Amino acid sequence: MDYDTLREEMLQGWNTFDTYSVLSHVRLPEGFAIRLGLKHRVSKRVLQNALIGRFGAHEEHIKPGLRTVDGSYTELRLEWLGAEIEVRSCADEHGQYILVEPKNEKCREMILFMECGFLWNKHGAVYAQPDHVQAVLDNGEIRVYMSDSDTRVLHTPGFGVVRASDLNGAVAVSTGAPLTPEQVRARLEKARAHALEAPKTYGKLEEAYTAMRTGYAWNTIYDPENRRICSPVSRIWNVNWGGYVLFEWDTFFCALMAAPESKELAYANVFAILNEATERGFIPNFGAAGDNKSRDRTEPPVGAMTVRELYRRFGMERVWEQYHYTRDLTVLRDARRAERAYARMIREDGDTLTKLLGFEASQMGVDGHYDLENDWPALFYYYGDLGFALYAGFVLAFLLRALRALLRDFRGSLTPLNFTLLLCVSLQLGLAQYSGALLRRPNVSIYLSLALALLWYQTREKEVHP
Repeated sequence: MDYDTLREEMLQGWNTFDTYSVLSHVRLPEGFAIRLGLKHRVSKRVLQNALIGRFGAHEEHIKPGLRTVDGSYTELRLEWLGAEIEVRSCADEHGQYILVEPKNEKCREMILFMECGFLWNKHGAVYAQPDHVQAVLDNGEIRVYMSDSDTRVLHTPGFGVVRASDLNGAVAVSTGAPLTPEQVRARLEKARAHALEAPKTYGKLEEAYTAMRTGYAWNTIYDPENRRICSPVSRIWNVNWGGYVLFEWDTFFCALMAAPESKELAYANVFAILNEATERGFIPNFGAAGDNKSRDRTEPPVGAMTVRELYRRFGMERVWEQYHYTRDLTVLRDARRAERAYARMIREDGDTLTKLLGFEASQMGVDGHYDLENDWPALFYYYGDLGFALYAGFVLAFLLRALRALLRDFRGSLTPLNFTLLLCVSLQLGLAQYSGALLRRPNVSIYLSLALALLWYQTREKEVHP
């Protein structure tokens, strides 16, 4: 699977893709967002964008909780101006479901609002209906319901259609059909139980795994500039850097962290930082929105190590066996070594006939463009044991004939002509290995044939006319 295919497959479904708020749930590829916010009745303060990591006196304090990478379950605790609120969500093929539950009396001072609209210049229209919000997509519609809500004017800097509810009790948000808080809670409990299954497989490391997954999953966003999913180090940093910022080794490490849960996200992060390469092919220390990147410095080069670990994780152990697990860049960059390793694995996977007669060159890589450049390995893998033995035996017969003549009469056989012929044959056989495209090209191998014919003639003449 190439990166473009991987990227398109990942741009699907509901998740907290919007970097500007962890209370924003977005469906891709449509870009339709349901964003939750709060307004304080007394101070009139508005919390429209909620982020993890703010600790000021009048800022929101968020404790991220259990969640999955794919957004099928999320939970967090939010404290703001004395109010304590729990927000949980789950998503499946049927839609998005959110439950907001007040945890203290201060919540009565809050108005919960939901605004719906399209982000990132995505195409669509949103309408306020008496009991729901209607989003019209190119391929259908989405209806969003909020329990005990109305369309009062809140004077908030919203981006779409708004519905509001007094936070005197639990409030449910659902798509498709109106659901009560109890109905949404039942869905959430099932989703939470499922979210707990993966960490349990790690035994004593269950808690560590859960914490690790929580961290990178809450930081996983959609980058509209490059149409990709990635996991930066902080949403707050994304905002401060103009939309997103990726750091070299942080992103590689995040790929390793994501590997146990999501192979797709792991590779997406590897590609994300590699695609930040500068015009000269330099992987920068950071790459941010608007082509802002460090063109003069990088971070420790852990990319190769990361990719190696991903291969090990996903069944590519054999590839690294071929390289004997070397970290020598001169070896890892050796294209001809890679070609031989590729051919060796094709041969190992083949049946007896494949080993005996070889395989088609078209099996080497995509569209046959991963050809073996060295002729002797090419003869062995393309023509098999039998073909290689016949070819090598044919050439060896001439060389043995020349050797026998030298042993019989060294002085008489080592004439300038014979020396030239031996030198010519040796050079061509050497070039077949170190340069290639000689034994398999008739317009080149004809010279080897001519040299061998003359060599045979000279030795024959020596036998006829000693």
